[in-house]
Amino acid sequence: MPVNFRQRVMVSTATPRTYEALTALEDSVRWDTALDDRLRLLTALRAVQLARCARTWSAQLEVALALGERPERLRELSAWRTSVLFAPEERAALALTESLTVLETGGVPDELYDEAERLLGTRGVIALVMSIALTNAVARIAVGVRAPGATAETAPSLQAVLR
Repeated sequence: MPVNFRQRVMVSTATPRTYEALTALEDSVRWDTALDDRLRLLTALRAVQLARCARTWSAQLEVALALGERPERLRELSAWRTSVLFAPEERAALALTESLTVLETGGVPDELYDEAERLLGTRGVIALVMSIALTNAVARIAVGVRAPGATAETAPSLQAVLR
């Protein structure tokens, strides 16, 4: 059976207050936290890979490349555990991303969280948790409404996917 990619609804039009709140949350996560943009995008890409959201993946991929992310690292993102291209901080962030995106019984293991906190600091871990949660929310909304996606001109805003 062919997949229908017709956009169901424009989120910003159907629920403008909710859309504005989501935009405000994204602004807060991006600007009021200590999270590096490249690390935020790397974890966002891994989260949308796991969520199987091609629309959000395309938007984040363009932005990551524009910020100087190396294509070979993006090609190895799904195999980051066995790749030599990721630093310890990135590995901790990617492990936390996977744990929060694919929630297992019991949630995030203490040792995983503790390692991320050791490498990123308390504020960095909280910023990362907020960023991952936002990415997952936007990816799920985009899949649900069949959002058309975004380009480098409309991204890095995740909400560009949901217009």
